[in-house]
Amino acid sequence: MNRMSQQSCNGFTLIELVVIIMIISVLAVFVTANWPGLTLNLGAQTEQLAVDLRYTQSLSMTQHLFRHWLSDTHWLNQ
Repeated sequence: MNRMSQQSCNGFTLIELVVIIMIISVLAVFVTANWPGLTLNLGAQTEQLAVDLRYTQSLSMTQHLFRHWLSDTHWLNQ
């Protein structure tokens, strides 16, 4: 009986390990969410994407590349 009590006292139980992993995960989420320089400014990124799309559209219109793209529809019929 003494041997059984010694074996049960060695190490951690599964529940204790799960609780520790959960605590570490929550702390990691808070640290990465508040890390300086990692904030996402979705409004600015959306505006930059719109500006880039308008720029590439104007380039294709001024260089008449839109005709090549529209006339190259043979891949649609496959």
